[in-house]
Amino acid sequence: MNDADKPELNPYESPREPEPLTTGQIVKRGIGLGALLILTPLAVGIAALVSCGATGVFVTSVIKWNWVPAVFLPLGWVIFLTPPALTFFFMLWLYWPDKSGHIGPNRRE
Repeated sequence: MNDADKPELNPYESPREPEPLTTGQIVKRGIGLGALLILTPLAVGIAALVSCGATGVFVTSVIKWNWVPAVFLPLGWVIFLTPPALTFFFMLWLYWPDKSGHIGPNRRE
């Protein structure tokens, strides 16, 4: 943390304690967490369906053109697993708090 990140301290005032969360803030945070817990599996499921379709097209083209399936098997797994993994990690990043406790993409740097 550099000097620009530190708040200005007034030597003539006593330091303030952080204010406790209000009931409304707790409820909003709980609703947000609940929405993430409900929507994350749904988003990962949709991503899995999309990636399953893309993998199906890829495997069909491999079989149709008589390519060597053993070479393309790892690529099929990459196509299948990338969208759900990216979706899961992005949703996890949205909820992961930064060092100051702020959550989400609009957190302070």
